[in-house]
Amino acid sequence: VEARGERGGRTMGTLRDLQYALQEKIEELRQRDALIDELELELDQKDELIQKLQNELDKYRSVIRPATQQAQQQSAGTLQGEQRTKRQAISAEPTAFDIQDLSHVTLPFYPKSPQSKELIKEAILDNDFMKNLELSQIQEIVDCMYPVEYGKDSCIIKEGDVGSLVYVMEDGKVEVTKEGVKLCTMGPGKVFGELAILYNCTRTATVKTLVNVKLWAIDRQCFQTIMMRTGLIKHTEYMEFLKSVPTFQSLPEEILSKLADVLEETHYESGEYIIRQGARGDTFFIISKGKVNVTREDSPSEDPVFLRTLGKGDWFGEKALQGEDVRTANVIAAEAVTCLVIDRDSFKHLIGGLDDVSNKAYEDAEAKAKYEAEAAFFANLKLSDFNIIDTLGVGGFGRVELVQLKSEESKTFAMKILKKRHIVDTRQQEHIRSEKQIMQSAHSDFIVRYYPFAFHVGAMCSRSQRSIKPLRSNPSITSKPLNHSFPGGTYGIRSSPDNPAGTLSMGGKSTRA
Repeated sequence: VEARGERGGRTMGTLRDLQYALQEKIEELRQRDALIDELELELDQKDELIQKLQNELDKYRSVIRPATQQAQQQSAGTLQGEQRTKRQAISAEPTAFDIQDLSHVTLPFYPKSPQSKELIKEAILDNDFMKNLELSQIQEIVDCMYPVEYGKDSCIIKEGDVGSLVYVMEDGKVEVTKEGVKLCTMGPGKVFGELAILYNCTRTATVKTLVNVKLWAIDRQCFQTIMMRTGLIKHTEYMEFLKSVPTFQSLPEEILSKLADVLEETHYESGEYIIRQGARGDTFFIISKGKVNVTREDSPSEDPVFLRTLGKGDWFGEKALQGEDVRTANVIAAEAVTCLVIDRDSFKHLIGGLDDVSNKAYEDAEAKAKYEAEAAFFANLKLSDFNIIDTLGVGGFGRVELVQLKSEESKTFAMKILKKRHIVDTRQQEHIRSEKQIMQSAHSDFIVRYYPFAFHVGAMCSRSQRSIKPLRSNPSITSKPLNHSFPGGTYGIRSSPDNPAGTLSMGGKSTRA
């Protein structure tokens, strides 16, 4: 009996050991299953990240040639001594409408299904160039887009052509190639051709259909009209807000316009504190949408006392602009609120800088004397006083030459020569004139210096089918048409700010156009 009992005890002990070992194995398997679940989740997240990065890569490939291929071609061109290829010129295009008449322009409207509207909106928000547009602007773009259809194997965009349309694909599939190399394929919900509405430039890639496709399109002129009109309406609204504030009523129209330019929109949800009593702040607010409640706490142990409700056009926090940075009340959003905000530094920088901006560049008598001496020196120079050493760069509008002063070979400059015909064809006269005036008035160590000099037609001005004039030239000449009997123009030379005497720095300061 005792032997039988001992055997039974050993059997029970073995069963308990086995049950314990089984429980350990089950727990181990459970932990492994949990680990597998975590790894699968992490793998899914990485797959999503890879897909997102692949999409971003496809976007950049569609406008940028592979760097290795470009480097090889540039290296080969340098070794063989081939002529430099022109960089593609891009430029803003003047609007066809007078800015004051924009509010009266009637934009086209094309009916769409709710699904199509949502697809276009999501495509724009997913596009790097257009995702920061305001919702009101996006809505107008959606309304103005018109339907376009292409059959299989059709060419929608051809590389090198001048384009003015941007497309959103609703149905189908296209292939994007650059110089015969496939970059990517795109399906519904994608924007392509967007550079055409941002710049006046040629297409950088070819887009062909793989199947029948349905697209929505908008042209550059319509897009620019939407942008300018909404901007003009908003600027006018901001100006009216500023004129209603007593602090700003004595300011001239020009300063109010600049203040309107620096106002920033901020958004608050219902119940959110915009200002807290006792907190430090340096911002001034104007309510452009919604309502806020103003309260004050007379003592920490008591409930806040309701003072008033403010709505659209009201303002608060104006004392912060005058230097008082401790808030004296609470301002709480009573509903969804949009405020126009300007901070103290921006306000003081703008107001304090506008009164005497014309005198700041010449406050230092020594600097003034230096600028006058430079102007006198270059005013007496002629084109024949320079030797052309080499071409620094060639672009779509002209070229930049490295030139040397004959009388003092240590002084070298970058001379910008522009094609008059191209400027006229692309309607860039006002842009060129404006940039010239800005550069002439700038005296900063961070801006490459510009030196105008007298224009003389001589041996260095070849008789070809083009006119040449500088990006920044003598205002007494550029304001008048050039004589058509010769292809001459006016010239300007620039040097690096690190070398005010005129020596061109080929290092950190760029001298390209």
